[in-house]
This record gives sequence, C-alpha cells and structure tokens, in this order.
Amino acid sequence: MAPKNPPANTPSNERLTAAIIVISDRAYSGERPDAAGPAAAQLFESHNVDVRESVVIPENKEAITNALTSAQEQGHDIILTAGGTGLKPNNVTPEVTRPFIDTELPALAMHIFCEGVKNSPRAGLTRGLVGVTSRDETAALIINAPGSVGGVTDTITVIGPLLPSIFEQLGKHI
Repeated sequence: MAPKNPPANTPSNERLTAAIIVISDRAYSGERPDAAGPAAAQLFESHNVDVRESVVIPENKEAITNALTSAQEQGHDIILTAGGTGLKPNNVTPEVTRPFIDTELPALAMHIFCEGVKNSPRAGLTRGLVGVTSRDETAALIINAPGSVGGVTDTITVIGPLLPSIFEQLGKHI
C-alpha cells in the first residue's frame, strides 16, 4: 500500500530557507567587520529558518540587483537585505528591491519601524520595503532591514513570529 500524502493543511517539517545580503561599502572593503549578517543568521535560526547564503556586497544598483536575482533564482523563501536604506546617495536598496516585489506589505514595514523607533530615533530615517515576489507557494519574502545589528534585530523580532502565517497564506505549510 502506498503511503498517504499528508493533508494540505498539515504542517511539514520543512524549514524555510533564507539568504542574507549585507549591503555595505565599508564591510565589503574590509574597513569594518560585518556584524549585521551574523546577527541576522542567529536570529533566523531561532525562528527555525536555515540561512543558506550570506553575502556582503557594495552599495550600488548592479551589485544589489545581481544579489537579489541570485537569491531569488536559488529559490530562497526569505531574502533579507541589511543596509542601503538610509538617505545617502548610494543608499538605493529600496529602489532596487521594488521591481522584485509583486505585493508590498506596508503594514509589516510600519510594524518594523515602530519596533525600531522604540530602540533608536534613527529608525525613522530608514526606508525599507517588505513584500513578496508572488502570491503562491513559489513566493519569496523580501525584507529590507537597516544595516546595523539593532536594525536586523528589530526587523527579525517583528517578522520571525509571523513567518508561519505569511507562508501559510502563500500556500507553503511549514
């Protein structure tokens, strides 16, 4: 007798996968160590997410586009960018991210802002986006976080507990 497939609403033991893209000229050049990427990886692990890729790239449109494209092509469920969300001329992460997003989740971005501003008034200067690449089980959740340990902590503190609900609505049961 063939084994039965679990009902569609039965959670699987499959873990979500994530790519972390740290966008920082100073970390890329070696001027300072990347602290945001390791912090994000540790926080994701606490939410049962496997970080399969973590890269540090410079702050420019081409590098960000290439990294987002690569992460999406590799089929990661979550793509977190850390950095490039401020007001400096080379802070273009949200502008480069927008074409990758099919559906923005502005309430989640606002929730992240509210968490961040409790910890630092500078959180009000970030312009990060949150959204999904499609509205089905193939979707990736893309999140733009500030490039600091505090910024990724605030972001994953908000997003982490919501991951099961987000992916359930997209048809992927975890």
